[in-house]
Amino acid sequence: MSQELRAMRRLQQQLQLRGVTVDRAALQSVVEYVLESGSSEQHAVDDLVKGINSLELNVQVVSRDVVRQVLLQPFRARSRAGPASASAAPGGAGEGGGARPDALGGVGRDGGAAGVMEGGRGEAREGWMRDWEPLVVIDAFSMPRVEYDPIRKQFSRHRGALSLAAAPGSKADVFRRRLHLLLARTARHRRFAVPLLPLGSAEQQQYTELTPVQALVGGTAVSQQRRHVAGVLSQLEDGRFFLEDLAAALPLDLAHATPSIGYFTENSVVIAAGQLTPSGCFKVTSLEFPPLEPREEALSLAEGFDFFGAGPIDSDRYAWIQQREAEGVSEGVMFIVIAGIALDHPQTLSRLATVFSGYDAMDPPPRLFLLLGDFFTTPWSLASHQLHAHREAFAQLARIIASNRRLKEKSLFVFVPGQGDPGPCSVLPRPPLPRFFTDPITDALPSALFTSNPSRLKFFCQEVVILRSDLRRHMQRCAVLPPLKDAADPFTHLATTVVHQAHLSPLPLTSQPVFWDYDFTLHLFPAPHVLILADAADQGSTVVNDVTCINPGSFSLDGTFTAYYPATRTVEHCNV
Repeated sequence: MSQELRAMRRLQQQLQLRGVTVDRAALQSVVEYVLESGSSEQHAVDDLVKGINSLELNVQVVSRDVVRQVLLQPFRARSRAGPASASAAPGGAGEGGGARPDALGGVGRDGGAAGVMEGGRGEAREGWMRDWEPLVVIDAFSMPRVEYDPIRKQFSRHRGALSLAAAPGSKADVFRRRLHLLLARTARHRRFAVPLLPLGSAEQQQYTELTPVQALVGGTAVSQQRRHVAGVLSQLEDGRFFLEDLAAALPLDLAHATPSIGYFTENSVVIAAGQLTPSGCFKVTSLEFPPLEPREEALSLAEGFDFFGAGPIDSDRYAWIQQREAEGVSEGVMFIVIAGIALDHPQTLSRLATVFSGYDAMDPPPRLFLLLGDFFTTPWSLASHQLHAHREAFAQLARIIASNRRLKEKSLFVFVPGQGDPGPCSVLPRPPLPRFFTDPITDALPSALFTSNPSRLKFFCQEVVILRSDLRRHMQRCAVLPPLKDAADPFTHLATTVVHQAHLSPLPLTSQPVFWDYDFTLHLFPAPHVLILADAADQGSTVVNDVTCINPGSFSLDGTFTAYYPATRTVEHCNV
């Protein structure tokens, strides 16, 4: 086999993993680009996929003309223009669409976490290092949508338009996408993975076979065999629960079911173990969530795709960022998370003044303040007559922050709205606070950033997901079975549920509405490093599958908040 043919096969495999299909002539053009530019095959694939995504092509197979347009023609034009142009050309905005703070001090709104294409040239690498920023804040409405194909078992980027008023069929797609991701994760787990070779007695005890729901529907024969079935918990009839997948629904008897840690709510994906009764009902003896997988394994499956929204990063750049983080660049950095800041509460502003003045005296001061709603005790409505009172409350907050000179100059303030704050509705994801209310803060703090709920931020290699919602109350109300009280505290139940479900709101849409086309912004795949679940309940923290989960508490109720140290990934609970 010739060297060129082997290179074409390698490139074809890498492109297929990225959800891109190219014909033979197009592969030859990619090989031609690699030889001419001196780029690695991985960089060539990165450049091609990024270029194809920017063109938003509606084709099944990419042709040679597209490859020439995306790779060869720009490269040859830069080569003819000389090295100066070549070194400047790789820069550009990434697809993340977030906001990029400068050196952790101010914030720029340049449309994304810009990544610079490395074309194998030293100038491009130096340019990327020069423009790179360690902290990126990502708005939910700027995230790219990546979908999983259960037939091809591959990820691909969604190319259609998204709408807040989606078509009716999008509602079913919400649950279909969630189920596909969790069933695929379950099938990859060694406990449920179908063995390729006959098993010995030891391995047979470790392997658990999943029975399709359709195989049990309509069955009436009594069987003593214990079966495991995966699907969505649904209440298709009043007071009667079913286990539902894409093909069928199986009635459940949960009277003797023992759950694992977590809240088992309607619409959550579960694995039920039990036996089929003569009536055709599945008598459940135990319920558990789909098994977890390490973040590294999930990243290896999704290599090259940007799920988080901070822009794709290849292995070379990732290693460079990790090296900078390990060298102690982030030592001493502190994030302060304050939630439930009801500005109309009599003690809130005085407590905030105490907190800000205390941190202003620190050296160095905290680099980031996450200020989460609700910012008022009374939920907002369009009939409210408190417009100017709310605006003045934000103006008072701005004056308190601005009075602390070092915080104003060196700290970044990020505001995330709550469900009861001014805005169009309480559907997730929720857009940032309206400018009418935030202009006083922007005037006093040019670096202030107002983002969506939920939102995300990336600090070096660490990914942080932020949600402000009374999720625990909704979970307890929608739970099919009461949680195991002695097994864990309420926050551990909540965090375990969210991480296992890989979704920020595994609830019925009647309990927590979601914009159907933007449900992907609530997904947690791959799992983040830090998950902030700001709830009105007592503050707490726990670690689930190496995900640090934090509830900062309610500041206006009891003066509690949380400090997070990214360098050591430690949490400190505070109060004032």
